[in-house]
Amino acid sequence: MGQTDPQFGNFVATGGSATTIVNTDFANFESPPEEDTLKNRVAFVYSTTDGLAPQGKWGKVSAYAEATQTMTIATVTDAIGAGDVIMLVKQDLFPLQESIFRVNRALTNLGDIPVPDTSLTSAADQTEYALPLVASRGILQVYYQNEINDSNDNQWTEISGWSVQPAVVGSTGLLILF
Repeated sequence: MGQTDPQFGNFVATGGSATTIVNTDFANFESPPEEDTLKNRVAFVYSTTDGLAPQGKWGKVSAYAEATQTMTIATVTDAIGAGDVIMLVKQDLFPLQESIFRVNRALTNLGDIPVPDTSLTSAADQTEYALPLVASRGILQVYYQNEINDSNDNQWTEISGWSVQPAVVGSTGLLILF
């Protein structure tokens, strides 16, 4: 955030909680934000110091206390900490529901995104494997791991002869190797 009232900006938080964001650096601005001037903006937790939650979460600012440079937000499930990067966006430029709609549409346009599942362990002379529920449909490829003693060089080899027997109620699908 600059010294004027921009439509959006980012800053590094100096503290917070799951429902507050503190930026004591606002006090150093020539024209710091006044009481409740940040109200109704959307605060996005752009990045965290450890790359974990609440990174990617957001909350609408319901109040701003000038005396403590503290914004009150809807809960983001985990505490915002010193060093986390926050982006504030005014809703008149980027209305929240419109933003959510556009992001969801963009994600839909990406199509299916393959997600590897490495939870199955093969066994000698076994050709049928119960699939995890999430992997019971939409399998695109099956590989086996050639090198099991080197975590950086698995030497995956694609299997060409396989099929999936769909799940029935109360069970998961079945991977069958030919």
